[in-house]
Amino acid sequence: MGYILRITSALLVLLVSSSGLSANENAGGKSGYVHSQGQSFAGPGSTTAQLEEDDEVKAPTFRFEAFDRALESWFQWKGKLREDTGLQLGVAYTALYQSADNAPTGVEDSAGSGIFRLSGSWELYRSESGATGKLVMSADHRHAYTEIPPADLGFETGYLGIPGLLFNDGGAILGDLNWQQSINGGRGGILLGRYDPNDFLDVLGYANPWTTFQNLYILSNASIALPDWGTGVGIGNWFGEQWYGIGSVSDANGVASEEKLFEDFGELYSTAEIGWSPSRDRRYLNNIHATFWHADYREEANVEESEGVSIGANWTFSD
Repeated sequence: MGYILRITSALLVLLVSSSGLSANENAGGKSGYVHSQGQSFAGPGSTTAQLEEDDEVKAPTFRFEAFDRALESWFQWKGKLREDTGLQLGVAYTALYQSADNAPTGVEDSAGSGIFRLSGSWELYRSESGATGKLVMSADHRHAYTEIPPADLGFETGYLGIPGLLFNDGGAILGDLNWQQSINGGRGGILLGRYDPNDFLDVLGYANPWTTFQNLYILSNASIALPDWGTGVGIGNWFGEQWYGIGSVSDANGVASEEKLFEDFGELYSTAEIGWSPSRDRRYLNNIHATFWHADYREEANVEESEGVSIGANWTFSD
């Protein structure tokens, strides 16, 4: 059993009974953050996607109109900040509580944790042709309310998995710090810096740790030797309106708690992916793709060289 509560700068209060996927894919939000769902190569849990989704006008499970009215000036200020400086700003607090039925005697059978996140997407370059360059950044503070956080509840109760992937007690964590440059008239992009490979690789529309599922084995493909946040470079491009290709090279030893930038960049994780979607704006909800990956031998971790191919598909009916 588990409950998640998410409060953002848009005053969104969401219980995890809903999917978190929106059919309003290209509408501007309360601060004018245009939603480009599926057209970029970032997944629904990425920093840029969450900035846009949190800003959308939605019908939450609970609505407090007095709070909405009180925050109108906040949204207007954020909109003006975007217009004047190109900065999109996000503030969110997400809390998760989980409990286990029939847990072994003498173990912790419940866990709660919270994450405060500050994020931003700062457009610093725009050419006459419409090409853009932006600095994307995020930082978390992760803390437990109970003896153990949800990330440890599975191991505590005998389940070999992580039922609350992001919800640990890791303290202050640097997330994204990367440059994202659009190319080819907005049909492609280049990424350089610190990022989470899981936000760009094997993307499936339901896999969003902030608004849908929290279990590691739903959010990621266990057959892929996927590293955590680390430094890398990636490139992607749409070929026509239905086919796309992406590739990346990143630090095979990436760990969220280690705030490295191009340090020990000798052992690499390389990927190439080709995919199909009915249209660019349906990529989150409807896509089929093949992902090829290779991980170098990791000397200090004593992990052998590995490689593989993964086939993924995601098809949503009636949004």
